[in-house]
Amino acid sequence: MFQYALGRHLSIKNNQQLKLDCSRYPPVMPDLNIDLRNFNLNNFNISAAKASEKEIKKYHKYHQPNGWINRTLSKINKIRFFKKTYYERPFVLEPIDNCQIFDLNILNYRYKDAYFRGFWQSENYFKDIREVLLQDFTVKTDPNEYRSALLKEIEKNNSISLHFRRGNNTDPKNPFGTLSFDYYDKAIKFLTDKIKNPNFYIFSDDIIWVKKNFKIDFPSVFIQNTLGEDYEDMRLMSRCKHHIIANSTFSWWGAWLATNLQKIVIAPERYAQKTDRPNPDYYPKSWILIKNK
Repeated sequence: MFQYALGRHLSIKNNQQLKLDCSRYPPVMPDLNIDLRNFNLNNFNISAAKASEKEIKKYHKYHQPNGWINRTLSKINKIRFFKKTYYERPFVLEPIDNCQIFDLNILNYRYKDAYFRGFWQSENYFKDIREVLLQDFTVKTDPNEYRSALLKEIEKNNSISLHFRRGNNTDPKNPFGTLSFDYYDKAIKFLTDKIKNPNFYIFSDDIIWVKKNFKIDFPSVFIQNTLGEDYEDMRLMSRCKHHIIANSTFSWWGAWLATNLQKIVIAPERYAQKTDRPNPDYYPKSWILIKNK
């Protein structure tokens, strides 16, 4: 979603069509490989086309894909574009040290035709087209009866979304790690001191574990999603009035897409729990950051 949002903004600024490279997504989700994901942006009302194989191959000569011809061309183009800054090149590869750090040059440079690869995780890349993205990221299909009832409930009470990101974050070798219950306790205390009659809606990619291990002393609903339709969770999340997010881009977007002008968003101070890697531009300035033990 971050990648699409940047691309959408650049397509508007440069009056160019946005095309998406979906070639790395598997046609069918492997059961055992949790690091691969299906392409799910097509469940939203996005304004982009899928790039053809021919259009994608056009950029192979810039970034050393397989094949000795492309590797040779890549070396030639490295020399050719050596004096150009990364954002001035046809293949715009976000420097690893720039992750979650905004670079205004990306928006100021005039692009005619370029391929972008990176995370681009800052709202500064696209906050100027917020209204466009609010429309683009609406779900195409109507919610089912269960979710329709939840949406009505969420919209009429003081709803708070609370998200646990587990999955591969539970791997001891993963630098992102999982958030402690202490973080959630502090966030709940902060919000419930300000909001009367709160109702919590709890989301997770492992809701069974959360329901078994997490205790909360306020009215709460553990959202079940057995069909893997995560975009439906995002629709529910974005309708909540306030938010406690995880170190997760999923709940980041769930909170960012929420339109309540008085919303309070609580987020962990650091995205990667096991490193001191800075993330100065990752969170919007109005969000409240809490340290995780």
